[in-house]
Amino acid sequence: MSRDPVAAALGIFKEERMPQLTPEELARVVCRVPDRFASSGEAERWQHSDLAHLDAEQLWREHEQALEALKFTKRLHPWVSERYRATLAELLRRDREGGDS
Repeated sequence: MSRDPVAAALGIFKEERMPQLTPEELARVVCRVPDRFASSGEAERWQHSDLAHLDAEQLWREHEQALEALKFTKRLHPWVSERYRATLAELLRRDREGGDS
């Protein structure tokens, strides 16, 4: 097995320690689809009603996670696309209102 010398020096061996994920698996790690029946918080996230309560940094992170997941593959749960659109709409709304709320 050939090893990257930098990775070997750091004790990181891709073949041994890092699982190879499919694009779909990687996208699921980046943007987790909520279990809407697990809790009220998960239900709010499922419906995107949590977005109004997020601060600017949290909202931006949610937006970026959905965007990154969509870059990996288009074969995702429809919720990811909805989340992307909902976060974008909330970001634009806040921008129009000129604030973080």
